[in-house]
Amino acid sequence: MSYEGASTVLSELKLDTSSSERLHLQLQRQIREKIQAHRLPPGEKLPTNHEISATLSVSYETVQRAMKALADRGLVVRHKSKGTFVRKAVMPRVVAVYCTDSVFDPKASPFSSLMAHHLSNLLHEDARDMRVHYAPEPWGNKTKGYADMRRDLEERRVAGVITLNRMPRELVDLAYAMSIPVVGVTVPHAADNVVWVDYVDFTHRAIRRMVKEGCRRVVLIGYSLDIEGTHLEDLFKIAEANGLKVVAEDVKCPIGDDWIERGLQMGRQLDLSKYDGAIVADDIIAVGFTRALARRGVRVPEDLRVITMWNRGSPLALALPAVRFDVNIEEMARQSVRMLDQMIEGRAVVLPRLLLKLEESLEHVEHI
Repeated sequence: MSYEGASTVLSELKLDTSSSERLHLQLQRQIREKIQAHRLPPGEKLPTNHEISATLSVSYETVQRAMKALADRGLVVRHKSKGTFVRKAVMPRVVAVYCTDSVFDPKASPFSSLMAHHLSNLLHEDARDMRVHYAPEPWGNKTKGYADMRRDLEERRVAGVITLNRMPRELVDLAYAMSIPVVGVTVPHAADNVVWVDYVDFTHRAIRRMVKEGCRRVVLIGYSLDIEGTHLEDLFKIAEANGLKVVAEDVKCPIGDDWIERGLQMGRQLDLSKYDGAIVADDIIAVGFTRALARRGVRVPEDLRVITMWNRGSPLALALPAVRFDVNIEEMARQSVRMLDQMIEGRAVVLPRLLLKLEESLEHVEHI
Protein backbone atom coordinates (compact mmCIF):
# COMPACT_ATOMS: atom_id res chain seq x y z
CA MET A 1 0.00 0.00 0.00
CA SER A 2 1.38 3.42 -0.87
CA TYR A 3 1.32 6.64 1.11
CA GLU A 4 -1.67 7.76 -0.94
CA GLY A 5 -3.35 4.48 0.05
CA ALA A 6 -2.91 5.31 3.73
CA SER A 7 -4.54 8.68 3.11
CA THR A 8 -7.48 6.94 1.44
CA VAL A 9 -7.88 4.47 4.31
CA LEU A 10 -7.78 7.23 6.92
CA SER A 11 -10.30 9.30 4.96
CA GLU A 12 -12.75 6.41 5.47
CA LEU A 13 -12.77 6.98 9.22
CA LYS A 14 -16.01 8.33 10.67
CA LEU A 15 -16.04 10.26 13.94
CA ASP A 16 -19.35 10.72 15.73
CA THR A 17 -19.53 14.05 17.58
CA SER A 18 -22.76 12.95 19.30
CA SER A 19 -21.17 9.85 20.81
CA SER A 20 -20.23 9.69 24.51
CA GLU A 21 -16.84 8.33 23.40
CA ARG A 22 -14.30 11.14 23.11
CA LEU A 23 -13.15 11.99 19.58
CA HIS A 24 -9.50 11.17 20.20
CA LEU A 25 -10.52 7.76 21.59
CA GLN A 26 -12.70 7.11 18.51
CA LEU A 27 -9.82 8.04 16.25
CA GLN A 28 -7.35 5.91 18.18
CA ARG A 29 -9.68 2.90 18.12
CA GLN A 30 -10.47 3.14 14.41
CA ILE A 31 -6.84 3.50 13.36
CA ARG A 32 -5.93 0.55 15.61
CA GLU A 33 -8.63 -1.55 13.92
CA LYS A 34 -7.28 -0.60 10.45
CA ILE A 35 -3.78 -1.67 11.52
CA GLN A 36 -5.02 -4.96 12.98
CA ALA A 37 -7.02 -5.65 9.79
CA HIS A 38 -3.84 -4.90 7.73
CA ARG A 39 -5.59 -2.08 5.90
CA LEU A 40 -2.58 -0.15 7.16
CA PRO A 41 0.27 -2.66 6.79
CA PRO A 42 3.54 -2.73 8.78
CA GLY A 43 5.98 -0.05 7.65
CA GLU A 44 3.28 2.11 6.05
CA LYS A 45 3.89 5.83 6.36
CA LEU A 46 0.92 7.77 7.67
CA PRO A 47 -0.17 11.29 6.74
CA THR A 48 0.93 14.07 9.08
CA ASN A 49 -1.24 15.07 12.01
CA HIS A 50 -2.14 18.29 10.20
CA GLU A 51 -3.24 16.33 7.11
CA ILE A 52 -5.35 13.91 9.17
CA SER A 53 -6.85 16.88 11.02
CA ALA A 54 -7.85 18.55 7.75
CA THR A 55 -9.17 15.31 6.21
CA LEU A 56 -11.42 14.45 9.18
CA SER A 57 -12.28 18.06 10.12
CA VAL A 58 -11.13 17.63 13.70
CA SER A 59 -8.69 19.63 15.79
CA TYR A 60 -4.96 19.04 15.62
CA GLU A 61 -4.96 18.34 19.38
CA THR A 62 -7.46 15.49 18.88
CA VAL A 63 -5.23 13.86 16.27
CA GLN A 64 -2.11 14.44 18.35
CA ARG A 65 -3.64 12.72 21.40
CA ALA A 66 -4.78 9.74 19.34
CA MET A 67 -1.40 9.29 17.63
CA LYS A 68 0.49 9.62 20.91
CA ALA A 69 -1.68 6.87 22.43
CA LEU A 70 -1.03 4.62 19.41
CA ALA A 71 2.70 5.28 19.75
CA ASP A 72 2.64 4.56 23.48
CA ARG A 73 0.99 1.21 22.73
CA GLY A 74 3.62 0.44 20.12
CA LEU A 75 1.25 0.36 17.14
CA VAL A 76 2.99 3.23 15.36
CA VAL A 77 6.49 4.66 15.57
CA ARG A 78 7.44 8.28 15.08
CA HIS A 79 10.79 9.12 13.49
CA LYS A 80 11.95 12.69 13.77
CA SER A 81 12.05 14.47 10.39
CA LYS A 82 10.73 11.33 8.65
CA GLY A 83 7.15 10.98 9.88
CA THR A 84 4.94 8.41 11.56
CA PHE A 85 4.90 4.78 10.44
CA VAL A 86 2.92 1.65 11.25
CA ARG A 87 5.24 -0.49 13.34
CA LYS A 88 7.06 -3.13 11.31
CA ALA A 89 7.52 -5.63 14.12
CA VAL A 90 4.61 -7.99 14.61
CA MET A 91 2.77 -7.40 17.85
CA PRO A 92 3.78 -10.19 20.25
CA ARG A 93 1.04 -12.80 20.28
CA VAL A 94 1.42 -14.37 23.71
CA VAL A 95 2.07 -12.69 27.03
CA ALA A 96 2.42 -14.85 30.14
CA VAL A 97 0.86 -13.70 33.41
CA TYR A 98 2.25 -15.28 36.57
CA CYS A 99 -0.17 -15.20 39.49
CA THR A 100 -1.81 -17.22 42.26
CA ASP A 101 -4.56 -19.70 41.49
CA SER A 102 -7.11 -17.42 43.21
CA VAL A 103 -6.46 -14.56 40.80
CA PHE A 104 -9.95 -14.69 39.25
CA ASP A 105 -11.72 -14.93 42.62
CA PRO A 106 -12.71 -11.36 43.60
CA LYS A 107 -13.33 -12.35 47.23
CA ALA A 108 -9.98 -14.07 47.64
CA SER A 109 -7.91 -11.60 45.65
CA PRO A 110 -9.79 -8.45 44.59
CA PHE A 111 -6.65 -6.62 43.49
CA SER A 112 -5.22 -9.42 41.34
CA SER A 113 -8.58 -10.44 39.87
CA LEU A 114 -9.29 -6.89 38.72
CA MET A 115 -5.74 -6.51 37.40
CA ALA A 116 -6.02 -9.78 35.44
CA HIS A 117 -9.37 -8.64 34.02
CA HIS A 118 -7.88 -5.37 32.73
CA LEU A 119 -4.78 -7.11 31.35
CA SER A 120 -6.97 -9.58 29.47
CA ASN A 121 -9.03 -6.76 27.92
CA LEU A 122 -5.95 -4.75 26.91
CA LEU A 123 -4.22 -7.71 25.28
CA HIS A 124 -7.43 -8.79 23.54
CA GLU A 125 -7.77 -5.32 22.01
CA ASP A 126 -4.40 -5.86 20.33
CA ALA A 127 -5.35 -9.38 19.18
CA ARG A 128 -2.91 -10.94 21.62
CA ASP A 129 -3.26 -13.94 23.89
CA MET A 130 -2.78 -14.08 27.66
CA ARG A 131 -1.36 -17.33 28.98
CA VAL A 132 -1.97 -17.61 32.73
CA HIS A 133 0.45 -19.59 34.89
CA TYR A 134 -0.85 -20.34 38.36
CA ALA A 135 1.53 -20.40 41.30
CA PRO A 136 -0.43 -21.83 44.25
CA GLU A 137 0.89 -21.09 47.69
CA PRO A 138 3.41 -21.96 48.89
CA TRP A 139 5.19 -20.66 45.80
CA GLY A 140 8.07 -22.81 44.70
CA ASN A 141 9.60 -24.99 42.02
CA LYS A 142 7.27 -27.94 42.65
CA THR A 143 4.10 -26.23 41.47
CA LYS A 144 2.60 -26.84 38.04
CA GLY A 145 2.67 -23.11 37.36
CA TYR A 146 6.41 -23.07 37.91
CA ALA A 147 6.98 -26.03 35.56
CA ASP A 148 4.72 -24.61 32.84
CA MET A 149 6.36 -21.21 33.03
CA ARG A 150 9.84 -22.73 32.85
CA ARG A 151 8.86 -24.75 29.75
CA ASP A 152 7.39 -21.69 28.02
CA LEU A 153 10.53 -19.67 28.73
CA GLU A 154 12.94 -22.39 27.63
CA GLU A 155 10.99 -22.96 24.40
CA ARG A 156 10.36 -19.23 23.82
CA ARG A 157 6.62 -19.70 23.66
CA VAL A 158 5.92 -16.25 25.11
CA ALA A 159 7.06 -12.78 24.10
CA GLY A 160 7.07 -11.42 27.62
CA VAL A 161 5.91 -11.95 31.20
CA ILE A 162 3.81 -9.86 33.55
CA THR A 163 3.94 -11.14 37.12
CA LEU A 164 1.27 -10.21 39.66
CA ASN A 165 2.85 -12.14 42.50
CA ARG A 166 6.24 -13.15 43.77
CA MET A 167 7.93 -14.86 40.83
CA PRO A 168 10.84 -17.17 41.76
CA ARG A 169 14.19 -15.52 41.13
CA GLU A 170 15.37 -18.47 39.03
CA LEU A 171 12.47 -17.97 36.60
CA VAL A 172 13.25 -14.28 36.30
CA ASP A 173 16.91 -15.11 35.63
CA LEU A 174 15.90 -17.70 33.02
CA ALA A 175 13.65 -15.17 31.28
CA TYR A 176 16.47 -12.65 31.09
CA ALA A 177 18.86 -15.35 29.82
CA MET A 178 16.36 -16.07 27.02
CA SER A 179 15.94 -12.31 26.34
CA ILE A 180 12.29 -12.46 27.40
CA PRO A 181 11.38 -9.31 29.35
CA VAL A 182 9.58 -9.47 32.70
CA VAL A 183 7.48 -6.69 34.18
CA GLY A 184 6.56 -6.94 37.85
CA VAL A 185 3.32 -5.41 39.09
CA THR A 186 3.54 -4.67 42.85
CA VAL A 187 6.45 -7.10 43.38
CA PRO A 188 9.70 -5.13 43.62
CA HIS A 189 12.19 -8.00 43.68
CA ALA A 190 10.52 -10.09 40.97
CA ALA A 191 11.71 -8.02 38.04
CA ASP A 192 13.92 -5.06 37.15
CA ASN A 193 10.89 -3.05 36.09
CA VAL A 194 8.01 -2.56 38.50
CA VAL A 195 4.83 -0.75 37.56
CA TRP A 196 3.79 0.03 41.10
CA VAL A 197 4.96 -1.17 44.50
CA ASP A 198 1.97 -1.49 46.77
CA TYR A 199 2.83 -2.44 50.34
CA VAL A 200 6.17 -0.69 50.50
CA ASP A 201 5.09 2.62 48.99
CA PHE A 202 1.72 2.41 50.74
CA THR A 203 3.38 1.93 54.13
CA HIS A 204 5.78 4.82 53.60
CA ARG A 205 2.89 7.11 52.74
CA ALA A 206 0.73 5.77 55.54
CA ILE A 207 3.44 6.40 58.13
CA ARG A 208 3.82 10.00 57.01
CA ARG A 209 0.06 10.48 57.12
CA MET A 210 -0.15 8.95 60.62
CA VAL A 211 2.46 11.38 61.92
CA LYS A 212 0.48 14.30 60.49
CA GLU A 213 -2.62 12.94 62.23
CA GLY A 214 -0.79 13.14 65.56
CA CYS A 215 -0.17 9.40 66.03
CA ARG A 216 2.88 8.36 68.02
CA ARG A 217 2.50 4.56 68.02
CA VAL A 218 0.57 2.44 65.53
CA VAL A 219 -0.09 -1.22 64.88
CA LEU A 220 0.46 -2.77 61.42
CA ILE A 221 -2.33 -5.23 60.62
CA GLY A 222 -1.92 -7.89 57.92
CA TYR A 223 1.84 -7.50 57.50
CA SER A 224 4.56 -10.10 57.81
CA LEU A 225 8.14 -9.45 58.87
CA ASP A 226 9.11 -9.52 55.22
CA ILE A 227 6.94 -7.38 52.95
CA GLU A 228 7.46 -8.58 49.39
CA GLY A 229 11.22 -8.72 49.85
CA THR A 230 11.57 -5.54 51.92
CA HIS A 231 12.31 -6.20 55.59
CA LEU A 232 10.30 -4.21 58.09
CA GLU A 233 13.42 -3.08 59.95
CA ASP A 234 13.88 -0.45 57.22
CA LEU A 235 10.34 0.79 57.77
CA PHE A 236 10.90 0.88 61.54
CA LYS A 237 13.85 3.22 60.96
CA ILE A 238 11.79 5.48 58.69
CA ALA A 239 8.96 5.54 61.21
CA GLU A 240 11.33 6.43 64.03
CA ALA A 241 12.92 9.19 61.98
CA ASN A 242 9.44 10.70 61.59
CA GLY A 243 8.59 10.47 65.27
CA LEU A 244 6.40 7.36 64.95
CA LYS A 245 7.13 4.36 67.13
CA VAL A 246 6.81 0.98 65.37
CA VAL A 247 8.50 -2.17 66.69
CA ALA A 248 8.29 -5.88 65.85
CA GLU A 249 5.57 -6.53 68.43
CA ASP A 250 3.38 -3.95 66.67
CA VAL A 251 3.30 -6.04 63.48
CA LYS A 252 0.30 -8.38 63.40
CA CYS A 253 -0.07 -11.03 60.71
CA PRO A 254 -3.35 -12.91 61.27
CA ILE A 255 -3.54 -16.38 59.75
CA GLY A 256 -6.52 -17.94 57.95
CA ASP A 257 -8.17 -18.49 54.59
CA ASP A 258 -10.99 -15.98 55.24
CA TRP A 259 -9.41 -12.54 55.18
CA ILE A 260 -12.41 -10.82 56.75
CA GLU A 261 -12.16 -13.29 59.63
CA ARG A 262 -8.46 -12.40 59.93
CA GLY A 263 -9.43 -8.78 60.48
CA LEU A 264 -12.16 -9.70 62.96
CA GLN A 265 -9.63 -11.75 64.90
CA MET A 266 -7.21 -8.85 65.18
CA GLY A 267 -9.95 -6.35 65.98
CA ARG A 268 -11.13 -8.51 68.89
CA GLN A 269 -7.63 -9.08 70.31
CA LEU A 270 -6.00 -5.67 69.85
CA ASP A 271 -4.93 -3.92 73.05
CA LEU A 272 -6.11 -0.41 72.29
CA SER A 273 -4.31 1.09 75.25
CA LYS A 274 -1.01 0.77 73.36
CA TYR A 275 -1.98 2.45 70.10
CA ASP A 276 -3.56 5.57 68.69
CA GLY A 277 -3.64 4.31 65.10
CA ALA A 278 -3.59 1.26 62.83
CA ILE A 279 -2.27 0.72 59.31
CA VAL A 280 -4.08 -2.13 57.56
CA ALA A 281 -2.33 -3.77 54.61
CA ASP A 282 -5.42 -5.06 52.83
CA ASP A 283 -8.93 -3.69 52.30
CA ILE A 284 -10.60 -7.08 52.95
CA ILE A 285 -8.81 -7.49 56.29
CA ALA A 286 -9.83 -3.92 57.08
CA VAL A 287 -13.50 -4.85 56.74
CA GLY A 288 -13.31 -7.42 59.54
CA PHE A 289 -10.97 -5.25 61.59
CA THR A 290 -13.25 -2.19 61.59
CA ARG A 291 -16.34 -4.33 62.21
CA ALA A 292 -14.73 -5.86 65.29
CA LEU A 293 -13.76 -2.40 66.55
CA ALA A 294 -17.32 -1.13 66.04
CA ARG A 295 -18.68 -4.03 68.09
CA ARG A 296 -16.31 -3.02 70.88
CA GLY A 297 -17.68 0.50 70.76
CA VAL A 298 -14.57 1.96 69.14
CA ARG A 299 -15.29 4.80 66.74
CA VAL A 300 -13.14 5.00 63.63
CA PRO A 301 -11.39 7.33 63.05
CA GLU A 302 -12.37 9.37 66.13
CA ASP A 303 -11.05 6.90 68.73
CA LEU A 304 -8.52 5.11 66.56
CA ARG A 305 -7.07 6.43 63.32
CA VAL A 306 -7.11 3.71 60.66
CA ILE A 307 -5.51 3.85 57.22
CA THR A 308 -6.28 1.06 54.79
CA MET A 309 -5.52 0.02 51.24
CA TRP A 310 -8.36 0.80 48.83
CA ASN A 311 -8.48 -0.51 45.28
CA ARG A 312 -10.49 1.66 42.92
CA GLY A 313 -13.09 -0.45 41.14
CA SER A 314 -12.86 -3.23 43.70
CA PRO A 315 -15.76 -5.63 43.11
CA LEU A 316 -16.38 -5.55 46.85
CA ALA A 317 -17.22 -1.83 46.67
CA LEU A 318 -16.65 -1.43 50.40
CA ALA A 319 -17.25 1.81 52.26
CA LEU A 320 -14.57 1.70 54.94
CA PRO A 321 -14.80 4.23 57.78
CA ALA A 322 -11.18 5.29 57.52
CA VAL A 323 -8.64 7.16 55.50
CA ARG A 324 -8.05 5.13 52.37
CA PHE A 325 -5.64 5.01 49.47
CA ASP A 326 -7.32 5.11 46.08
CA VAL A 327 -5.49 3.07 43.41
CA ASN A 328 -6.27 3.16 39.69
CA ILE A 329 -5.83 -0.51 38.80
CA GLU A 330 -6.87 -0.10 35.17
CA GLU A 331 -4.11 2.45 34.64
CA MET A 332 -1.63 0.12 36.36
CA ALA A 333 -2.55 -2.63 33.87
CA ARG A 334 -2.19 -0.24 30.95
CA GLN A 335 1.22 0.91 32.18
CA SER A 336 2.44 -2.68 32.62
CA VAL A 337 1.47 -3.64 29.04
CA ARG A 338 3.03 -0.45 27.69
CA MET A 339 6.25 -1.08 29.60
CA LEU A 340 6.43 -4.69 28.41
CA ASP A 341 6.06 -3.59 24.78
CA GLN A 342 8.83 -1.03 25.24
CA MET A 343 11.12 -3.78 26.54
CA ILE A 344 10.18 -6.23 23.77
CA GLU A 345 10.98 -3.64 21.11
CA GLY A 346 14.22 -2.55 22.77
CA ARG A 347 12.92 0.96 23.32
CA ALA A 348 13.81 3.09 26.33
CA VAL A 349 11.59 2.05 29.21
CA VAL A 350 9.57 4.86 30.75
CA LEU A 351 8.94 4.05 34.39
CA PRO A 352 5.43 5.19 35.32
CA ARG A 353 4.63 7.35 38.30
CA LEU A 354 1.26 6.16 39.57
CA LEU A 355 0.45 8.29 42.58
CA LEU A 356 -1.99 7.12 45.20
CA LYS A 357 -4.93 9.33 46.01
CA LEU A 358 -5.92 9.86 49.62
CA GLU A 359 -9.60 9.87 50.41
CA GLU A 360 -11.45 10.27 53.68
CA SER A 361 -14.55 8.23 54.44
CA LEU A 362 -16.49 8.76 57.67
CA GLU A 363 -19.38 6.44 56.86
CA HIS A 364 -20.35 4.20 59.76
CA VAL A 365 -19.06 0.66 59.66
CA GLU A 366 -22.56 -0.83 59.93
CA HIS A 367 -23.24 0.46 56.40
CA ILE A 368 -20.73 -2.01 54.98
